[in-house]
Amino acid sequence: MIRLVFILIVAGLIALGAVWLADHAGVLTLTIDDYEFRTSAALAAGLLLVIVALLFALVRLAFLLLTGPSKVGAFFGRRRALKAYRALSRGLVAAAAGDAKGADAAAREAETLVDGQPLSLLLKAQAAQLSGDEAREEAAYRAMLAEAETNYLGLRGLSALAERRHDGEQARAFAERAQALNPNQGS
Repeated sequence: MIRLVFILIVAGLIALGAVWLADHAGVLTLTIDDYEFRTSAALAAGLLLVIVALLFALVRLAFLLLTGPSKVGAFFGRRRALKAYRALSRGLVAAAAGDAKGADAAAREAETLVDGQPLSLLLKAQAAQLSGDEAREEAAYRAMLAEAETNYLGLRGLSALAERRHDGEQARAFAERAQALNPNQGS
């Protein structure tokens, strides 16, 4: 609102100046070396206004060229993050609903967008578990061990996977490691 008022005031002042110049016609004479340029004061003021506008446009263009790449990069980064968020949301909803195909498709999409992020690893493990791909499930749980945020979940997942494989000793070892990380959680 303040900007609009400012623009209107400036436009009004320019109009007043143009009217004043039209009423008080004069001649502008510019002498450079042996050359003499004569023009009306109104034309000189108009030319000056055009030159100022061109300079402003050039400065604005230079500013856009200097800051443009970072703005473009930020735009695409936000867009990629939003796509990843949507893929993770779809995948987690599909996993909760038991939709192995939907969870797997969303996990693959999220993996291309934010590979190695804790939530994408969790979705990848859940999708692999739903589709019965134990090798991918184990790989996802092992990748979760590298992140402090998902270490506990990775150990719990590996423990459950070992139980399904009827490897009680390994299941117990993973469960004990998980318990040591988070003693307040039940087994």
